[in-house]
Amino acid sequence: MQADCFAEYTRCAKANHTSALAADLVCTTALISCVNAHLYASVGEHLVDRPGEADMTGKAFLEAGLVVKTLEGHEPSVQAFANRARALNASASMEGQGALRDFERDLDAFVQTILQDLQKRHHSD
Repeated sequence: MQADCFAEYTRCAKANHTSALAADLVCTTALISCVNAHLYASVGEHLVDRPGEADMTGKAFLEAGLVVKTLEGHEPSVQAFANRARALNASASMEGQGALRDFERDLDAFVQTILQDLQKRHHSD
């Protein structure tokens, strides 16, 4: 479930106490891989270019490099989302839940933008 992806991303970003860009890139790359795996699982492997277990293949490794390269072009957004994740309270209050939902919605839109950028790069190569 994508909620698990967002929760893991938030945990990863909060573990980066120094706000280092490299660590934020790792967290964001893992998030994109997680969301992408859920997407592949939902549409079925026969509708995509690679099998669902692709992160074990050389092709997926090269794609991970492309993800990082693409994210580097969105560096301000990568760090802004990581900073938002670090600022989230673990509060179960209604206000805290609303902020979490807003964050997840915005983060999902960002991930979709990156996936579209990757798709464009893949087809232009």
